[in-house]
Amino acid sequence: MVSRLVLEGIMTNYPADLFATGIGLVVLVVVTLSTVKVTPALPLIDIDGNELEYRDRLGILGFPGRR
Repeated sequence: MVSRLVLEGIMTNYPADLFATGIGLVVLVVVTLSTVKVTPALPLIDIDGNELEYRDRLGILGFPGRR
């Protein structure tokens, strides 16, 4: 949001949303990679607290030919 507001004032001829999306993506990746050791991701769990497998997580259809 801040990068969009700053870019609107600097680059008036270009769409600020396009550049702000790129800046946001870069910030997301940098923060994720810098905090991965401090706060690791939690596993997927169901309502009872049992861990779920990461296999076939694309829904009921998945990719054809992959079973």
